[in-house]
Amino acid sequence: MTKLAICAFIAWDFLKNSAPVDTGNLKQNAIQIRQIGENEYEIKVNASIAPYAVYTNERWVAARWNGKQNPNEKWIDAA
Repeated sequence: MTKLAICAFIAWDFLKNSAPVDTGNLKQNAIQIRQIGENEYEIKVNASIAPYAVYTNERWVAARWNGKQNPNEKWIDAA
């Protein structure tokens, strides 16, 4: 395994371990890594597996939250 591959897998693991957990679907299934070139990796959150993922990172603005702050706000940015 190359140094680049090791770094990519460390970043992927860090992102997975930073993910908020309710059911575990986001962490276990939706955060994915794949090699797309000889020296290139892609780490992504698969929206078809966890369509709610984008909302875990954003500020809550809906009236139903009564001004409460999303405890997971900006978790992707922090990771």
